[in-house]
Amino acid sequence: QVLLFQKTGLNSDTLTYQIPEGMKISAGALVQVPLRKKSVRGIILEITNKKNVPGTIRPIEKILHPELLSVWRVELLDILSKNITRRSQSSHGIFFRHICGKIKGRQRA
Repeated sequence: QVLLFQKTGLNSDTLTYQIPEGMKISAGALVQVPLRKKSVRGIILEITNKKNVPGTIRPIEKILHPELLSVWRVELLDILSKNITRRSQSSHGIFFRHICGKIKGRQRA
């Protein structure tokens, strides 16, 4: 499951993407994925082995940062963002994009 950093126009900010063969990836990775006719960024929330997913599953295009967030940070931010966005009517993905931008900025310093 990839949490996209922008509104999708769907009922969920998370979409399922296929991990290409040979790609090593884990929860917390910042990735680039296809969405309609463009590429967008998102963070891996969860890796599952779902076999019967309806529709066409598109592959992850590339890894932008292999471990932007540790697994426990992903879980914590997921809980926080769901509570905050439920109250503010904001997007779950927009919250994550804002927080991850702050984290990336600190890593550069």
